[in-house]
Amino acid sequence: MRHKEFVVEAIDNPFIRGFILECYDKPLIVNPLTVSIQSNGTHFDEQICLDISLQVKQDLIDSSFVPTVEKSMWQPVRLLTFSGNNIDTEKALLSIPSDRLSKLYQTIQDIETCLAHSKIVHVRTAASLVGQIVSMSYVIGNIAYLMTKYLSMDVITACSWDSYIILSEQSIGNIKFWKHNISSINFKRFNFDLSCNIIVYTDASNTGYGGFIVENPKSIAHGMWSSSEAQNSSTWKEITAVRNVLLSLLDFIKDKRLKWFTDNQNVVSIITKGSMKGHLQDISCDIYQNCLRHNISLDVEWVSRTQNEKADFITRIIDSDDWIVFNREIADLPDELLNSLNLIPDLLTESKAANTVKKYYNGFRRWKSWALCHQIPECDILPSKPFHVAATSPTDSDIVRNILEGAKRRIGHSVKKKEPITPDLLQKMYDKFFNIRNVYFQRNICTWLLSFSGFMRISKLLNLRRSDFQFFPSYISVFIEKGKNDIYRDGNWLVIARTGNQLCPVQNLEYYLEWSAFSPDSDMFRFRNLVLVKGNYTFRSTNKSLSYSRMRELFTEVFSPFVKDIKSYGLHSLRAGAATRSMESDSSKDGYVKDSLESRLLVSKNLGI
Repeated sequence: MRHKEFVVEAIDNPFIRGFILECYDKPLIVNPLTVSIQSNGTHFDEQICLDISLQVKQDLIDSSFVPTVEKSMWQPVRLLTFSGNNIDTEKALLSIPSDRLSKLYQTIQDIETCLAHSKIVHVRTAASLVGQIVSMSYVIGNIAYLMTKYLSMDVITACSWDSYIILSEQSIGNIKFWKHNISSINFKRFNFDLSCNIIVYTDASNTGYGGFIVENPKSIAHGMWSSSEAQNSSTWKEITAVRNVLLSLLDFIKDKRLKWFTDNQNVVSIITKGSMKGHLQDISCDIYQNCLRHNISLDVEWVSRTQNEKADFITRIIDSDDWIVFNREIADLPDELLNSLNLIPDLLTESKAANTVKKYYNGFRRWKSWALCHQIPECDILPSKPFHVAATSPTDSDIVRNILEGAKRRIGHSVKKKEPITPDLLQKMYDKFFNIRNVYFQRNICTWLLSFSGFMRISKLLNLRRSDFQFFPSYISVFIEKGKNDIYRDGNWLVIARTGNQLCPVQNLEYYLEWSAFSPDSDMFRFRNLVLVKGNYTFRSTNKSLSYSRMRELFTEVFSPFVKDIKSYGLHSLRAGAATRSMESDSSKDGYVKDSLESRLLVSKNLGI
C-alpha cells in the first residue's frame, strides 16, 4: 500500500487525541480521508466548508468509527481553539489562549514569591515554566528557546527532581522578560513576508573574521583575534564574527530584513535557538538584543565552505591596518567601478598558490615586528602594505635571487630520495595491526591506505573532516578544499575505488568511522588524537587534527619492523609508492589524466591493494 505510514498515523491519531470513542469493525481506507481535499482545513466559502465537514463525518461513520461528540465540531467557524492555540481565520492570526497565559503568569508569580522569601526555587517549578514557554513556540517562534536557555542550564544542575536550585541572574532576567513581553508577542500571522532586503556573508579563521554585504561592495567588516581569543573554539569564532560584523554594519542594515549566510551549522542553531554553553548563549542573546534594538529581522542560513570563499578571504589576508588604508582608497572610486571592485582581491591572491601567499604575508609581518622592536620608523619599513606584499613576491629582485643562489651553493648537499612504500609493506602492516574495534590501529591503517590510494599529501589528509566524504556503492568521493597542484581550484573531488580486498581503503575507512562513532554530519577533523579510557580509545574533546610530527612518529612506529633502515622512508614514501605502482600499469597511467569516472577509478583499482 502506498503511503502506508501516513495512513496508519492518520488512523491512530483520532484515538490518541480522544476524537474517536470506539471502532466496531476493522477500519476501511476511505477516499483517502476527504480532509485531503482541503489540506489546510479552511475555505472562503462557508457552504463548501460545511459540505466537506459533513462528508468527513459520514466517511468516519461509514468506516465504523464513532466520533466523540464533545471533541467534534461539524459547523464551520471563524474562531477556534485547537491543539492548545487560538485560530482566528478572520484576522489570519494564531494566538495562545488566555487560560495558558494565566497559568504561565501564575507560575512566574510562584517563582517570584519563592525568590523573595528563600532565594531558591523548586526545580519542578522552574522546569514547568520552561516547558510552558517552549510549548508556545509554534506561536511566538524560536524566541521561546532562546530566552529559556539560562533557565534550562539552572534546571540541569539539580541533583534530583525533588531538590531546590538557585537561579542565576540571567535566569531571573529571562523570567522578567516573559512577564513583561509575552502578551505583546502573542500572535502569529498565517502569511508573512519572507523576503529579505540585504544579504550578508561572514566567516572566521584562526587569525581573524570578516564579512560583507552583497548589495554594497564598500560595506565590508574585518577584525583580528587577540592571542587569547584565537584559542577559542571555531564555533565561538564564527558566532562572534556574526555579532561583530552585525555591529560594524549597523548603519547599512538597521530597519532591514537580513538573510545571513555562515558556513558553520552550529552557529545557525545557536543564533536561532540558543546554546546550553553559557559563553555562546551570551553572544546569541547579544545578537538578539541588538537586532531588537535596531529593528533588524535576521534569518541565518548555512552555506558550504565553497560558497563562502570571499568572506573566508577577508578573514585570512587583510589585517586591520591594511583595511583602513584600502577602505580609504576605494571610497573615492566612481560608482561605475564599484560593481567590479570585489573581483580585485580574489584575482590578486589566486594568481599564486595559497601557501605562497601565506608565506609572503607572514614573512613580512615577522619583518615588520622585528623592525618596530628596533625603533625603525614604520614609514621606512617598506612602502608596501602586507596585503600588497602577499600579492607580489619580494624575491623578484635580481640581487635577491643571486644572494639566494649563492647561499644554496655554499650550504648545498646531495638530496637522497626516500624509498617508496609498496603494497607488500602495506599488507604486512595490515596483518600485524588490524584489530576489530581498535580505533587506534584502525586510524593508522586508514591514514596510510588513503594516502597511498589517493596520492594524498599527509598535510591534506589531516585537514579532512567527516563531512568531506561521500560514500557510493563502488567508490568514495573526497572533497579536497585546495591543493598545491591545483592552482586553478578545478579538481576538488578525489575518487577512490572499492577494491574488495583486505587493503580496500573504502572498507577500512567505513570500519574506522563505525568504530569511532563519527556522525555523518560532523564537522570534526577525521584524524585526531586519542586517549585510552577504561581500556577503550576515544577522541579528545578538542577539534584539533594530528600534527605532522606526530604522523612521522606513527609512520616510524608502524613500518620500522618491516624495513632495514626506516630513515630511508618518510611520509612522502606513500605517495611515491603509489606513483611508482601507477606507472607500472598502463591503464592506471592513462587514468591519471582527468577523464570519466570509470577511468579515474582505474587508478586506485590497479595499485595492488
